[in-house]
Formats: sequence, C-alpha cells, structure tokens
Amino acid sequence: MSVHDRAPSDGTPPAGFPARRALPVALVLVLGVALSVGVFLVVRRGAVERDAALNTFYAWAFFATGLLLTGLLVSILVNARRRRATVERLVRQRTAELRASEERYRAFVEQSAEAIWCFEFEPPVSVDEPLAAQVETYLRGARLTECNDVMAQMYGFARAKEIVGLRLPDILPLDDPRTREHVRAVIESRYRLTDHETCEVDRHGQTKYFLNNLTGIVRDGRLLRLWGTQRDITERRRADGESAFMERRLLEAQKLESLGVLAGGIAHDFNNLLTGVLGNASLARLDLPPESPVHESLAQIETGAQRAAELCQQMLAYSGRGRFVVQRLELSAVVRATTELIQLSISKKAVLKMALAEDLPAVTADATQLRQIVMNLVINASDAIAEKSGVITISTGVMQAGCDYLSEVWLTPGLAAGRYVFLEISDTGSGMDAATQAKIFEPFFTTKFAGRGLGLAAVLGIVRGHHGALKVWSEPERGTTFRLLLPCADGPAEAVPAPAPPGTDWRGRGTVLVVDDEETVRAVSTRMLRKMGFEPLLAVNGREGVDLFARRPDEIAAVLLDLTMPVLDGPAALVELRGLRPGVRVLLMSGFTEHDAVGRFAIQGRAGFLQKPFTADELRAALRAIFEPA
Repeated sequence: MSVHDRAPSDGTPPAGFPARRALPVALVLVLGVALSVGVFLVVRRGAVERDAALNTFYAWAFFATGLLLTGLLVSILVNARRRRATVERLVRQRTAELRASEERYRAFVEQSAEAIWCFEFEPPVSVDEPLAAQVETYLRGARLTECNDVMAQMYGFARAKEIVGLRLPDILPLDDPRTREHVRAVIESRYRLTDHETCEVDRHGQTKYFLNNLTGIVRDGRLLRLWGTQRDITERRRADGESAFMERRLLEAQKLESLGVLAGGIAHDFNNLLTGVLGNASLARLDLPPESPVHESLAQIETGAQRAAELCQQMLAYSGRGRFVVQRLELSAVVRATTELIQLSISKKAVLKMALAEDLPAVTADATQLRQIVMNLVINASDAIAEKSGVITISTGVMQAGCDYLSEVWLTPGLAAGRYVFLEISDTGSGMDAATQAKIFEPFFTTKFAGRGLGLAAVLGIVRGHHGALKVWSEPERGTTFRLLLPCADGPAEAVPAPAPPGTDWRGRGTVLVVDDEETVRAVSTRMLRKMGFEPLLAVNGREGVDLFARRPDEIAAVLLDLTMPVLDGPAALVELRGLRPGVRVLLMSGFTEHDAVGRFAIQGRAGFLQKPFTADELRAALRAIFEPA
C-alpha cells in the first residue's frame, strides 16, 4: 500500500480525490438540477391564464423541492463516501496494528529460549470423567496447533512447521509409562502445573529431561486448549548427576580414609599387646626342656598370636600402610611366582587360564602385597564359581588410561592420565548386582557364609598405598572382572632377593637402652635381651630415655626406641640421641610397617627397624643387623 492511498487522520477525503469517486455525485447533482428545471418548465407552460400565478408558484415550488432533494442526495452521497473512507482508514490502521502485534508475538515466540506450545483437543476432555478415561481422551485427542522452532527441535524436528498439526502419538511414544504419568499429573493438577519435571524420549530415541509450566482453558467442564512452556534441562541433570557421582565418590574416599586411620591405630595398639603375648610365649619355649608337654600349648599360643598379627597386617593394608619393601617389579613375573599357590587355593571345578604379557614396564610396588592382591581376588573368583564349573582368567598388560576412564574407577583423586600396567582377574561365576558392588570394599562386608570380609578391603588399601586404581565389572550370573592399574615406573625391573635365614646362635654384649611406654613390651624385651647376652636399661618415654643416655653415653651399646610415646616421641628422641652421640646404634620399633613409619615420622638418617609384634629370633636378627651391618 502506497502513502497516497492512506486517508488523513482528520477524516477528510484524501488529497487527489479520485475522479471515479466524484463522478456519481456530479451525475446526481446534474440530473437533479435538470429534473427540477424540466418540471418547472412543464408546469409553467401548461398553465391556463386564470391560474398563471398559482401555476407559477407550483412551478417554483417543484423546482425548489427538486433542488433541495438533489442537494440532500448529494450530501448523503458525500457523507457516505467520507464514512467509507474513515472506515477503510480505521480498518487499515487496525490491520497494521494487528499485523505488528502478530509480528511482535511471533518474534517473542521464535526468539524464546524455551519451547512454547499449544495443544487443542478434538474431542474435548471432560473433566467429569474418571481419571483413566480422561487420560485416554487426552492422549487420543491432543493436537499441536501452535509452537516455536525450539519446541520442534526438542523432539527431533528441524522447524515448527514440521510438527504443527501433529497429534500427540506422532510426537511421543504412548507406550512409554512416563508419558502417561505426565498426563495423569496434568489432569490431577486441574490443568495447572508449575516447574513440573518430566523425562521423555524423542523420535530418535534420545532421553531428555524437561521443566514444564502449563495451563488449560476449560469451558463448560471440558478442556479445550492447553498452553505451556518447556525448558530442556537434560544437560543440567547430567551435570547434577556427575556432581552427585563425584560427591559420592569423595564421601566414599573420605569414609575409607577415616576407617583406614581407625584401622591403622587399632592395629598399632594391638601389635603392642601381641608383642607381649608372642614374645613371652617364645621365651617360655626357650626355657622349657624339649620333652616338656607345655610346648604344645605354647605352640598354640604362638599360632594364635601369629594369626592375630596377620589380621593386623590386613588392617594395616586396608589403611594403606601395608607396604614393606618397595622395588621396581615386573608384574607378570610376580604372578608367575604365585602360580603354584594359586592352583592350590582355587576350587577343583575351576579352570585357571593365564594370559600374561611379556616385557611389561616395571611398577614400583611390594611383591608380598601384590601377591596378596592376586590371592585375594583369585580366592574370591573361586568362591563365586563355587560348586559349578567355571573359568578364572588372570591377564596382564599395559594400557593408556585417559581421564574419562579413570573417573570410573576406585581411588582416583589426583590420578593422572597416562600409561598403566594392569592386572586383570575375571571369573564366570555368580556375579554381583549394583547394590552388592557398592559394598564389596567396605570392611567386614561379605556375602560368604563365614569369613571376616577383610579380603577386598585389604586389597583396596594396598591399591591406595601403591597410588593405583581398581575397576570392577560385574553382572549377575555373568561373572566378575577386577582390573588393577599401577602407574609405570622409570627404569627396568629388579630381581626380588630371597630373605636370608635368621641366625639363632648370635649373641652380643653391653647395655641396651629400651625406650617404650608399654610395660609389656619393656618386660618381654628385657627377658629377650638377657638371653642374648645384653644388659637392658629401661625408660618409659622419650624424655626419660634421652636423660638416661645423656648420663651414660659411652656405656650404652644400642637403643631400642619406640616411635609412638608420650612426652617425647621416638623421632624427636632420635634427633637428641644423635646429637649426644652421632654414631649411636638405634633400632626403631613400631606397630606400623617400616615404609609407613619412615614416611609418617619423617625419620632422617640410617636406623634399624623392627615391627611389632616380634619373636626373640626376629629381635636377634634385627640387633645383629645394626651391630654387624656388613
């Protein structure tokens, strides 16, 4: 429409009034005037002489009337034209306003980040029907009449025009129970929902999460139309899920760490008590003649004490403090050295298969602890097979583990992506469900009829102590796979030397200072030292021990020093002792392992180490090592 076609706002005809619009008015005017003149002439000409004046009056009256009627008609026509022009102007103005409003609405709808939609129902949903009937009517009668492109793209379409006009079954799978649950929620809310979360599947099978707000138009007890907005919160839900997963893993790690500290403390104190039991039993056997019947009872006491010490070792392993001798090892060689023991430990109906890689990169680990991992996992696999026939497979290799892979394993805080040597033990046994998998590393949890349930907890502690990771796959009736990851070490693997047998006839002489806050340890150490030819000197804490040594620095041949004591602990006492005499022989004692004790107490310089509990022969070997270091 051009500018000249628009009427002015004051209601006057537009400039350049078209001739075709003025022509009817002119014709009416001309015809009216002509008719009036004609009537006037006819009336006048036909008049008789005696009525000339009267006829003249009539002639002029008819003429005036004709002119008046003509003017009135012309006025009516002109006003009609004016009104028509005003109406057309108003129509054009309102049409422009409506078009602008529609454009604003369309821009708002199309530019919205949320889906905007409208469903109409044919037939309408009667709100008086039972809930089940309303649901079915809703599902059958819903037809999408309005939406934006965002709505279309949420359900796998490119543009709104592809989805407008479709019925609900063409958009959502009606056999999905989540669809019906959403419809029931809409009906039960009386067609008004705010921030209602739904899970739906688009036509490509992608699961998505939405946040819905909707309201319905109900007339005469019938739902005619449903308007709503919808926001895609799939990424937010995924992020929330990942955050919850990481938080759960962090809580699990903190729980394991707390339990590990508790287990380590208990093991340390328990080892002090076992030192008295085991030491006194071994001394008693030395004092008895060989034919004494008491030997059998003492042997049972020693066996029980050794088993208790093994339980302490498992607790230390669970706490991550179970490493002893750390070396660069070749993992396949460690497994091969354990093969014979593995064969004796598994069920007769289990078939053992080996797939050990050659020339693996070395790992920094303790061979004894790695063998304990292998044995625990193999025994668990054998128990899972039970009386059925099955296969246990042990394999090793090297792999590149990325951050995504490491995020799904146990013990990964701060674990860097890179090359890892792996040990994998799988079985075809009964498998585990998700609930069982979540508990297998908890201390004392077991699915066996009998047992302590410390096996896998100890495995987890050893893995944590080696800065490794553990991944578990399992499915009921399809078996279980454990994969241990250990970081590759620099340099070639070292050979594991066999331990030398302890000497039983070595004796010493001189004064040995025993510094320990446990009376039982001091008492049993005194008896052992005297049998070896030494004269014991006792102190109940580090401060007392340093004071005794300061008074007799040249007389004391060696010091037995506990690491955990009141007043002055072992590491601080060791510093003062070396300040008094730098070359003093010191044998450290602790319920912790040597590796953990050195790291825990930051011990500087060379010193011997003896882990509690210990026997007379173990004390003899440790003293001999510091007196004859060669």
